[in-house]
Amino acid sequence: MKLLMKSLVLAAFPAIALNAQAEVSQDCILEGEVNQKKAAAMQQNAYVRFYSATDGSTEVGCNMRKGKRIVFKQAKEDGIQNLPDGAVVTYHYTEGPDQQAQWRLLDVQAD
Repeated sequence: MKLLMKSLVLAAFPAIALNAQAEVSQDCILEGEVNQKKAAAMQQNAYVRFYSATDGSTEVGCNMRKGKRIVFKQAKEDGIQNLPDGAVVTYHYTEGPDQQAQWRLLDVQAD
């Protein structure tokens, strides 16, 4: 019985992954620089100026035009509000067809 359940779960997994991928309209790896002075001036917890956008996956791709504004929704547990000016952050950004965005911190480089 346990073997049958594992087989059913494993058989369903590719379909679940494919369905989740189909719901994503943007899949980007974004790199940017933390600017705490601008964050303070704008009365925000953090401000990041993103300067690089590459494809996060080959299936969906990333379509960021220069000058396109995206709303950066930082998770509190990321802790970037405590990073120094000039720290470089890398995020995985996905957007669904309803323009619901998700952010996941991948890397931080601070001096």
